[in-house]
Amino acid sequence: MRNNLFHGGKEDPGEQPFDGDDDEWGHAALDVAQTLLALVDRGAFGLPDHP
Repeated sequence: MRNNLFHGGKEDPGEQPFDGDDDEWGHAALDVAQTLLALVDRGAFGLPDHP
């Protein structure tokens, strides 16, 4: 899920992964996406309704 810019996106096989870390990032990304979609549905990103 995460992109590690310092290691080219590859995990070090000797490095212990953090339990649940990717799940937390995934849930956060889903929350952001759902919030943005709700705002789009409400027209929050359109031009103002000025004559």
